[in-house]
Amino acid sequence: MLERDPLVESKTDLFRFISFQPPAPKALPPPPPPPPPKPSAPTFPYQYFGRMVDVDGRTVTYLTRGDTLIPIHARQLLDNTYRIDAVTDTQIVVTYVPLEEKIVIAVQTGN
Repeated sequence: MLERDPLVESKTDLFRFISFQPPAPKALPPPPPPPPPKPSAPTFPYQYFGRMVDVDGRTVTYLTRGDTLIPIHARQLLDNTYRIDAVTDTQIVVTYVPLEEKIVIAVQTGN
C-alpha cells in the first residue's frame, strides 16, 4: 500500500484576491480653514465740513458728526478712538487708535 505524508496546513491563502492595479491614493486631510479676516477700522463717523480763518489769522478746520460742528487740530483725540495726525490743505490724516489704522480724508481746496 502506498503511504502519503500527512497533510500540512498551508499558511498561505491560495484563493486570496491579488490586484495588479496600483493602490488607490489615500484621501488627503481637508486643508485647514483660512485664517479669520484681519479686523479693520469702522467707517469714520465724522465728515469734513470746511475751513475758516479765525480772528487771529489761523485756519481752523471743521468736522461734523450729526448736527455737531467740531473744530480739529493735529494730535487731537476724538471720542478716545480717533486721533487727528495731520491737517493739510489737501487731506486730514486720522488714526483709528485701537488698531493703529490710518484713515485719509480728502479735503476740497477753497473751503
